[in-house]
Amino acid sequence: MAHVDDQRVARVLDALEAQRPGAQLLVNDPWSIYYLTGFYADMFERFCGVLLARDSEPVILVNALHQL
Repeated sequence: MAHVDDQRVARVLDALEAQRPGAQLLVNDPWSIYYLTGFYADMFERFCGVLLARDSEPVILVNALHQL
């Protein structure tokens, strides 16, 4: 089961906030998603991503063709 690393996500969001206040980040590299959330799924040509935003839980987006 995936476990979001709150410290890692906070570090990424702090760096993002310093550049663009109020910005959100969509991460779609499988290893970056794993680093931030503990969730790994290599979808090959299908989309898989995680949306990071301040004051919000990370949202993992997985293509509906894959049953995870």
